[in-house]
Amino acid sequence: MNALIVDWNSVKKQSLWSYEDLITKLQEALGYAFVQEHYSYSMPQARDYAIKIRQGYLQNQEGKTGFIDEILANLEKLEAHNIENYSDLIHQIATREECLAFMERTGFEFNPLIQTVNYLFRWVLPFKIPVREFIDPENDLEREYLDRIKNLKLGSNLELLETGRDKQGRV
Repeated sequence: MNALIVDWNSVKKQSLWSYEDLITKLQEALGYAFVQEHYSYSMPQARDYAIKIRQGYLQNQEGKTGFIDEILANLEKLEAHNIENYSDLIHQIATREECLAFMERTGFEFNPLIQTVNYLFRWVLPFKIPVREFIDPENDLEREYLDRIKNLKLGSNLELLETGRDKQGRV
């Protein structure tokens, strides 16, 4: 088999995060029940979502859809290697060693794999943002809401959404 070509430093160039930090952020998002419920697509669902991005956000514009076409091909390859959903992928590549083993086992190349993982982070899964980022500090009512949210120990958008999943949490 060919030697694996892996440039761990390229992950930061593509995603702004080290490999470990990117995986940790994805694991954190996937750890929320509402994310599992609403975002952990099967590979066919993941391809459908990518097509919707191409048709909607990118409006099928020439030159802008090549990235999504590459993602679609990557998702198809993942499905061919029995990857069930996003959680399954991230679980199988959780460490550098597991990533290398995955690549060895599947023949998946490093750059397309990182491109796909970065796509999950940037285009698919919600990522954690401090609640204060949504608040206008000049607005007294919004500052009051922020104080109430802080008192409930809800510091991020993901914590707020997770708590609000059911009626009791919304109360």
